[in-house]
Amino acid sequence: MVAMSGGVDSSLTAAWLQDQGHEVVGVTFRLEAIQPSAGRLGACQQAARVAEVLGVKHYVLDYGKDFEESVLKPCWEEYSRGRTPNPCVLCNPGFKFKTLLAFADTLGIEWISTGHHARIERVENGSTVMLRRGFDRQKDQSYFLSRLSQEQLKRTCLVVGSYEKSRVREMAEERNLPGVQRPESQDVCFAVGQGGFSELLRERYRKPSVEGNIVDPRGNILGRHRGLHRYTVGQRKGLRVALSSRAWVKSIDPHNACVVISQDEDDILSGEMTVSGMVFNPRWNSIDSGRAEIQVRYRHRPARGGFSVLEPDRIRVVFDQPQRALTPGQAAVLYQDDYVMGSGWIETAI
Repeated sequence: MVAMSGGVDSSLTAAWLQDQGHEVVGVTFRLEAIQPSAGRLGACQQAARVAEVLGVKHYVLDYGKDFEESVLKPCWEEYSRGRTPNPCVLCNPGFKFKTLLAFADTLGIEWISTGHHARIERVENGSTVMLRRGFDRQKDQSYFLSRLSQEQLKRTCLVVGSYEKSRVREMAEERNLPGVQRPESQDVCFAVGQGGFSELLRERYRKPSVEGNIVDPRGNILGRHRGLHRYTVGQRKGLRVALSSRAWVKSIDPHNACVVISQDEDDILSGEMTVSGMVFNPRWNSIDSGRAEIQVRYRHRPARGGFSVLEPDRIRVVFDQPQRALTPGQAAVLYQDDYVMGSGWIETAI
């Protein structure tokens, strides 16, 4: 069963598996918050076109309520606490793969596949599954899949992660698949307005904006803000204060409803952090400390550092070099070479 968005990656995945002799079934999520972009087919329509060309059965799954409970509400709760969530890292294990596997079970289907650029390696006679970065490092999406459970990984097959994105497009063109030149979906499952994702959620749940002061690191009041949810650590634009030079959000204080900004860029550098909610791959379950490359957001260049286990699901990370804008709520993913060691949520930056 292939999760099909109508984009080139998932379309090529379905076609490639079919070429290998597998019986393929396509599924597409229809979520209440999805709105097709003007001038192009929506995901459900585009995926249905691809399925028709391939001659495979295609299902549309309407799980809007589950998506709401598993992704949207937890994201708003994070924003309301002055933290910045990553909806895709949250969605994949708790909604997308969970739902895909449950639906596959109803059809008696053993395997699922998606168009993610990542790789899966089975070791120890298949008893342990390792998640690896995609071959095309510029398109690698292992960060988003880093919290998938062993049970989910064991039933997942990833195809395009073994190829450069340019080669994926070539193979799709060779098969005359529809939508080869379609812009990438970017995994956006909600129509985000000018106010951004956080403001969309506030309006959706009719919550009041937690307004308060914008202050400098000494506590001097520089202005007022329209809601904590509009800010994130490291933010430079949209600060709504007049200053003589550039400034960045240093931290967010939800208890006093304050946004702390600094004109010193070094103030957003941190050498250490604590990470909670850690899940380790079984290969590293018994480790007490070690070295890793740590990625703290999707477009962040992984940084070398050491880590020590404070509690079974909580670690302390000390970077070799200070890092910019370590943001509470974002995912921190530990890698050894290109293997995912474990994943958690940034708790505090030090």
